[in-house]
Amino acid sequence: MANKTNKVGLCIVGCGGFAKVHASLLQQKSERVDLYFASRTHEKAVQYAKTYGGADAFGSYQAAAEDPRVDSLLFCTPHSLHRENAEMAASCGKNILMEKPIATTVDDAIAMQKAAERAGVKFMVSENFRYMPVVRACADMLNQGAIGTLRSLHFQAFGYHLPQEWRRSLKMRGGGSLIDGGIHYVAALRVLGGMTDWVSAATPPKLFPEIAGAEEISLIAGFSSGAIGTITYSEATVGERRRQMAWVLGTEGHITFDFNKLELSVATSENRRTVSLEGEGNGVSQEQDAFLDLVTEQRPVLSTPQEGTGDLALVLAAYESAKSGGQPIHPTPNG
Repeated sequence: MANKTNKVGLCIVGCGGFAKVHASLLQQKSERVDLYFASRTHEKAVQYAKTYGGADAFGSYQAAAEDPRVDSLLFCTPHSLHRENAEMAASCGKNILMEKPIATTVDDAIAMQKAAERAGVKFMVSENFRYMPVVRACADMLNQGAIGTLRSLHFQAFGYHLPQEWRRSLKMRGGGSLIDGGIHYVAALRVLGGMTDWVSAATPPKLFPEIAGAEEISLIAGFSSGAIGTITYSEATVGERRRQMAWVLGTEGHITFDFNKLELSVATSENRRTVSLEGEGNGVSQEQDAFLDLVTEQRPVLSTPQEGTGDLALVLAAYESAKSGGQPIHPTPNG
């Protein structure tokens, strides 16, 4: 669904921090998008519209969903509201781009998919790591056998970030750091490793006792291929601004990359080379283009609600494992 000029009437719902990232990129896509903003306070939506060239602003989410100029909604709202948001959008016949995580429970994620299907609207999860150039290039290399058969994946992401506002609430966030920033690495793990059979996880003593949920977690996942994957994700690394590294090991070599950069290192017993890439490094712009293509041309996307539900299921299984002392848990993306 798009308007007569084949431009998408897209409203960013929830004018918080990451909405600015989306808005600054969408502002550059004016040939494809008529941009709108919605907030719980009309003044904030107006401010964003003025800053990012929005066509109009709304003082409620419902008002945006009911406006005939808007055919798609990009939700940048607290995680616990995602099901409510998606069902509202579907009831108004609006396409949905939902910021990750898709929801806080698998049951909610499935209900959201069903609501979109009944309404006949497009539904995509805003998971930019699935579009990140280094992740896509690594996936291509694995498919081409550049390092033989995959044996293991290892992601380490460290930084220091004290959660604020609604992210201090376990209910609104849906968990600790893994369901929030950490789910990006879960998505990348599943892109490169495939289906997971089990996950085991553990958390260290807390650094932020005033914040609900674990701010650091280490997990190991077993893939159906027999390969394994590990993630250590921490937003409580004192003295570290941000570091995100990946090691991908195969039977004939390995690939390393920094999630923040546009290059990969590929090494075998015979040679080592650096592969330089192009495009937006964080994948957000590519993700937006994919959603616009889905709405206007029905092109398939990488970040489907089914994939988003699979990412969530692995995160929730990791939390369950950590609570049980590291016992392996099977992710259940089907509820």
